Amino acid sequence: QPYPYATVDELLAAPGPIICLDQLQDPRNLGAVARVVDAVGAAGIALPKRGSPDVTGAVCKTSAGAVEHILVCQVDNVAGFLHDARGQGRWAYGAESSGGGDYRAAGMGADSIIVIGAEGEGLRPRVKSMCDRLVHIPMAGHVDSLNLSVSAALLLFETTEKPQPSI
Repeated sequence: QPYPYATVDELLAAPGPIICLDQLQDPRNLGAVARVVDAVGAAGIALPKRGSPDVTGAVCKTSAGAVEHILVCQVDNVAGFLHDARGQGRWAYGAESSGGGDYRAAGMGADSIIVIGAEGEGLRPRVKSMCDRLVHIPMAGHVDSLNLSVSAALLLFETTEKPQPSI
């Protein structure tokens, strides 16, 4: 049976952060991100109808079944989706490999939208312009990027409430 995609209204009304994938190419990355979204307790995933993989059996397998427990929404236009989300009080944080502020100091909260661009390509200019703030993950090693799902995990877990240290 076809995957039951959520509507934009359903996704924006759901509690928790949203991950928005701009021009994602690899279906396995979609499955891995879905697994992270479920682990964090995020609202779900927004991705463009055109130019992104559909939720298939391979995506479901990679997600370890997580796509059955989260909302996935196909949007006509990522920039338009971010505009609509802003109208509902959500802030969009665009992930950049260089530039922007350190993600740990960005103040991302539970109603954030984390926008991650395509593997190797990054965010498209119009999508980047619709983000309220650009953030990056500081890298100390010799490689200058992380797998898309690892980046999604770091950024999404940053939106969760931090436990208070006990004295």
